[in-house]
Order: sequence, then structure tokens, then C-alpha cells
Amino acid sequence: MPWNRWIIYALPLALALLTIWSAVQARASRAIKGTAEIVVASSESTRPSLNPYLATGEAGREMQALLHEPLLKMDAQGGIATGLIQSWSWSQTVSFWFAQEKFAQQAAEALRKADAVQGSRWRLGLVDAVGNELRLIFTEPEPSAGKRVMDSIASFGPLPVETVRVELQEPAEPHHTFFMQNAVERDQIKDVWFDGSNAYEVKVSGEALRLFEELSIYYQNRPALGAKVRLVNKQPFLAHPMLELQIREGATFHDGTPVTSADVARTLRLLAEQPWPVPGRDAFRRIHSMDASQPAALRLGFRETYGPFPVTLVDVPVFPADWIQKHARAFEEESPFEKDPPPATGLYKVASKADTGIQLTRQQAKPDEPRGRLQFVFGRSPGNIRTGFAMNAVDVFWPATASTATLARDPQLRIQTTAPRNRLMVLWNCRRAPLDQWEVRQALGSMIDRETLVKELLRGEGSLHEGMYRPDLWFSPRRPVIPADPLQARQTLEGLGWSPDLQGRLVKGGEVFRLELMTVSGNAERMALARRLAQTWSEHGIEVVITAVSWDEMLRDRLPQHRFDAVLLGLDYDITWDQSPFWHSSQGPHGLNYSGLADAPLDGLLDALRIETDLARVPALARQVEDRLLSLHPFLPLFSGTNVIAVRRNVVATDAGKSAELRDLLNAPVGNVSQSGGGVEK
Repeated sequence: MPWNRWIIYALPLALALLTIWSAVQARASRAIKGTAEIVVASSESTRPSLNPYLATGEAGREMQALLHEPLLKMDAQGGIATGLIQSWSWSQTVSFWFAQEKFAQQAAEALRKADAVQGSRWRLGLVDAVGNELRLIFTEPEPSAGKRVMDSIASFGPLPVETVRVELQEPAEPHHTFFMQNAVERDQIKDVWFDGSNAYEVKVSGEALRLFEELSIYYQNRPALGAKVRLVNKQPFLAHPMLELQIREGATFHDGTPVTSADVARTLRLLAEQPWPVPGRDAFRRIHSMDASQPAALRLGFRETYGPFPVTLVDVPVFPADWIQKHARAFEEESPFEKDPPPATGLYKVASKADTGIQLTRQQAKPDEPRGRLQFVFGRSPGNIRTGFAMNAVDVFWPATASTATLARDPQLRIQTTAPRNRLMVLWNCRRAPLDQWEVRQALGSMIDRETLVKELLRGEGSLHEGMYRPDLWFSPRRPVIPADPLQARQTLEGLGWSPDLQGRLVKGGEVFRLELMTVSGNAERMALARRLAQTWSEHGIEVVITAVSWDEMLRDRLPQHRFDAVLLGLDYDITWDQSPFWHSSQGPHGLNYSGLADAPLDGLLDALRIETDLARVPALARQVEDRLLSLHPFLPLFSGTNVIAVRRNVVATDAGKSAELRDLLNAPVGNVSQSGGGVEK
């Protein structure tokens, strides 16, 4: 029939014409945009926020990296690279107080003579007497620095430093400020530290008892505050580790104003105040004082040495201090980033924005700059993006890992894998029998064939890593993947007294080996993985019950209260070497050590690593920590996510090396299209 013929012939013809028309339109659109524009396409459904601390997805993070030069960066080898900060150095300030000024001066003179005899062993950089205070600066932040000089000044009678702690039922700072305006003994207070909003500690040297009594009377007259005032400790001196950040010469915002220490200081305070999900955000609360008196150098004081602090400055943008002050109230009510974005510091700046895209222009670009304009487009399907690349209308995109092999054969593309950002693990409750035995935890892990899980559940889009550190970091130990060994696992359990009953269940002393595996509800992929794990363990005689709970219940109740046997957790990788919050025994009762692991040797290693400031010594200490932790098997690492970026070669920098960062790929001379074939670079 005629209408059947129309369907058979005319419809495919119309579709073909539509495809040709789309291609012509794409090429025409490309011609209108000009050769200076690079199109970055993403399947992310919405355009990311212009707040760099709320960037989501690979495209959002890459866009913010182009807009904002951070304080520090990670290089292609996983090391710390300079950004707005050119260099940093640690030191330690130590202060002693004396009953009279002459005693401080005599102590200073005696110490200078003793230091000359010691040579450089004390690492004493400055000795100064100011009033009745003896001020010392050591070139390394060693906790024992003050104790080393005690013998040389003990005869001059240094006064002890006592700590008075005040806890209130409302914000404490206004009350302390008012007290200091009228206190008779205020000169005895040498230092103040606010522990959150409702508590603070003052360091007192001199008539400490008088100050304590005056402070107690002040708050007794204000019973509504519910104040608790108490003496908590006494020490011979006051010590503060100091970190000095040198700002790169010539660093400016896009409006031409220089980046100063005041801008950095105000940005760090803003991060501590706002609930933005900044990696390592808690580290900013460790800052005890900020000295921005020198525009090109910011001095940060800490209550105790925290060696990894510079790592927390990686990928941290800076805003002008006056812009933050201008929008101080807006941060509480709404984001000012859309209506009045701050002057940035990166290679590019925002030229225009719409609901589905943002156009960037290169800062101080030449008229013929081939990478002068970038267009980020969002909400495109993977098929649309691949078609756009084929039609020369898309230059950068993030393909599925499964298609990498096919794309790598395209000579026009540079394909690179980026460092994994997250990982999936099974966390064991080390307090519950029989999981309180590390041999049992090891055996359960040895039963799981992780390579098969990656192939079958993730279609190969994952990687295996044994350690706790992100594998590309410069201090992360390189470890071979341990294959599954179910036979050894069964022998281990048999050696511990677990044997199969007539039903095939493992039994010991009449008790069946039962295990609850907790996972988050509403996640089909996570549930499928939980079922596969449960199936494997069941095949070895272990009864497994899968419990799905909400993420809120898991974080609020089950994990902090250690109410689980095993939990399937997806976590982001940290770039810090400090793992104390997750594995130190002190963090078990009220911290993030949800496994409840308690091991004294591990605690000592974690403590040593946390205070290490010499980058050259970090890798060896990190290996010791990881060796000890992995020997205890508190978790089973399953797999890490894999990210791939595809970039058209004629827009890629020829000397970008192995970097997978768009800011590096676009920040050097343009490369030529290779005609000999493509390849995957890692």
C-alpha cells in the first residue's frame, strides 16, 4: 500500500536529511563561534554554582580551577605545587615570664651564651627580652623546644603559665571582650583561645589566682550564663607553632589589585565560619592566631603542631577581604556569587552565563589567542556529546571509562585518567565478636574476588587499591593488589575454631557465624554489591543479613554508636597524611573512628605523623602508619572510582606532561594533531 511505502522509504530519508541538517547547523554554529573558542561539554544536569567551594562534578571543578588560582596545587606527580603561595616555613615561638624585667633580660643574656656553646643544635633563631617576657623563636616546631632551654634560665625564676577555662551557655567572645575592658588583673592574661563559640581558655602568668577569682566573680554576677570557670593545667612556658606563608610576588586579582595576606586571612576565617563542604575544613579551626601585618606574608599560630596544614590549602581559592566584608550578611541569607561574583585570580574570568552554560575569556588574552574563549555547556547527553565531537563542535568531555579503549584509537583525542576521588570499602566493627579478631577480618576479606566485582558490577569502570591513601599522592606507598584466597580464609577460620555444621554453617562453641551488613537505602547499585558480598560469604558458611538504613540514620545513630557489624561505605579520598580522626583510639568514643579500632602502636605512629612538618620525612612515616593499619584489617578496600577526560589534541598544551587538569592542558603552547594514532595516558 502507498502509505506503507511512505513509512518504509520516506521516514528513513527524512531522518537522514535531519541528520545532515543537524551536522550543517553544528558546523555553522562552530563557524559563528570562531576558531578562538573551545567547547567543554558535560552531561551534568545543571550548571554548577559560581561559589568555588560548592563546585560539583568534574566539569564544575575544572571550571573553578580555571577561574581561581588556588593557594597551593597538586602537581602531576601528586606533590604539592606553588599557587598564590610561593613558599612556607614552620617555626616555634616560646615565651617565659618573670617577676621583674631585669630577670627577663638576664635570662636572655644567659641563653644567648648557652646557645653559642650549643651551636645549631638548639635551632634557636631569636632571643629577645620585652618587658618581663623572654621571647624565643625556634626554626623548627618541636614540642620539646622550650624544655631544652629550661636549665639555662631556671635560676632567674620563670613564672608558671596557668590555663583557666570558661564554658558558657551562649557565645563567649562578647563577654570576654567586656570583661577585658574593666578587669583589674587583665595584664596577667597572656593568651586567649576560643574553643568553638561557647567556650574559651586564657593563659595566665603572674598573679593567676587573683585573675581566677576576678573572673569567677564576674560570671557569678551573671547567673543566666551558666558559666563554669576552672583551672585546668599549669605549664612552665607558652609555646605556639607558627606557619609563615609567603605570597607569590605579582599575584593579583582580575581587577588588578594585589593579593595580600589580609585577603588570605579573611578567606580562611570565612571557611571556618561557613558550612561549605571544604575538604580538611576542620583544620582551619586549629588556627589560633593570624598576623597579616606584612602584606606579602601571613603568619598563622597554632595551639599544637599540625604538620599537614599546608595540604589543606590545596585548591583553596582566595577572595578579596573587602568583598567578603561587603557581603558579610549575604553569606547568612543567600549566595552573593551569582549577583556580584568576587574578582578571581585564575587564567580565565566569566564573560557571560546562562542556565545551561558559562562562557569564560582568558585573562589578558591576545586577539589571536587560540584558547582565548571557553564555552562550558551542561545538560548534554553522552550521545549528543560524542556527536558534537565528531562534528568538531565539542573539544573537551568526560566519557564513560568503558568507552576509553575505542576513543583512544582516535588520533584527534588525548585521553587521560585522573586520580580517583572516591573509594568503596567494607568497614568492620572491631569491637564486636568475632570481628574483634583481626584474623577473622582478614579471612572475610580474602573470600572476596574484587577483580570480578569490578568486571561484573562496574563493567570495568573501577580500580583496585590496597592502601588508605589516594594512590597518586607523593607519599602514598605503592602496594600490589592482593588476590582473593578463599582456601586460605577457610583454613584461618578453622584454625580459630570455626567449623561447618550439617547445614554448612560455620559454628564455634554452639554459636553460628552471623554477620549484619549495613548499607544505605535507596541506592540500587550499592544494594546489588551488598547482595554479591553476602552471597560470597554465605557460600563459605556465614549467615549474612543485609540491613538498609537512611544515610541520616547511618551517620547520626548507627556509626557513632558502633551499632553495626559491617557497613558498606563510600568515602572521598583525603589528600592529607593525617589519618588520626579515623583510626586513633581517642576518636572511638566521640569521633570518626567508627570501627572502634584501638591499637597503642598505631596511635603512636599516627601521633608522630600528625606533627611531622618535614616533607622529606613524611613518606617513611606514612608507610609505617599504613603498614600497621593494614596489618590490623579494620576495613576491606573494594575499589576506587575512575575518571577519564578526553581533549582534542589541537587545543592541548604540548608540554602539559601527564597532567589531567584542564588548567595545565590549556596553559602552554598548542599541540599538533598526531597522525600516528592515539593512546591512553596515565
